[in-house]
Amino acid sequence: MQTHTTRAGQRPGRMTTVMTTVPPAAGPRVLRVGLAQAGRILEEKTLAPRETVTIGPSERNTFVVVAAGLPACFTLFERVGPDDVLHVLEGMSGRVALPDGVVDLATLARPGRVTLTGDARGKVAVGDTTFLFQFEAPRPVPSRPQLPASVLSNVGDEIDWTMTIIAAFSFLIHFGAAGSMYSSWADRIVSDEVTLHGAALVVLTAPPRPPVAEEPRESDAITPSTPTDSKAPLDRTAHPVKAPSERGPSDGSRAPSSTNAAIGQQLARMEVEVMRALAAAGPVPASVLDGHQLPAPTAWSC
Repeated sequence: MQTHTTRAGQRPGRMTTVMTTVPPAAGPRVLRVGLAQAGRILEEKTLAPRETVTIGPSERNTFVVVAAGLPACFTLFERVGPDDVLHVLEGMSGRVALPDGVVDLATLARPGRVTLTGDARGKVAVGDTTFLFQFEAPRPVPSRPQLPASVLSNVGDEIDWTMTIIAAFSFLIHFGAAGSMYSSWADRIVSDEVTLHGAALVVLTAPPRPPVAEEPRESDAITPSTPTDSKAPLDRTAHPVKAPSERGPSDGSRAPSSTNAAIGQQLARMEVEVMRALAAAGPVPASVLDGHQLPAPTAWSC
């Protein structure tokens, strides 16, 4: 027991020393008032600076209290100039701790008042209701709740705009150069009228016909042996003319018939090729060859 007393005596006021080393909060101090009945705190309020505390049975008061001799609205704490003042009525008791000492409310004149400092604290009894009060530093203003950064961030915040702008200009330059190479503005201007006219001339120009061997006529084969007088009557009995059926086949007649057959086959092939060319060229050459869409010839007048 003596050892415990010795150890306790070696550290006097250690907790008080630690508490006094904590610097007090700067700024005005606020009044904190609690209402207690039967040893239990029923209501507690922290008042703003220069706010008045009223008590009484009326609901408009800061604390609703029913006690004998208490008016409907009584000002208990009030701000007067730079100081806070405690008002005391008849029938009130209690004590107030001030820097100069403890003040007993029973010794004050009625009605009376006590000027409070920033370090004052105490209690005031009104009937069976007790008010506890003290001055303390204002509580810090709670910060506004904020959503986490993962929720607030959007897609635009995660984009590297420098890299995006460089890539966009690169694509624009490369695809613009490729598009200009395949664009139609660099091609030569072609007249549609000249093109259609030239195509019609190419299609309508027929190939030259091959030379056709002429067959010898009967009049060229029969030559008069003796000159005759035009006025003399023609003697048909001297040189009778045979019918074509009575003549026999000769080598001169066989050659022209085979030549005609070959020429006919060649013309048929040429006609087929011309029809194919017209079909491939489209409806314009066909209509031109058909002659239905050609303008009517104009009659020349002298």
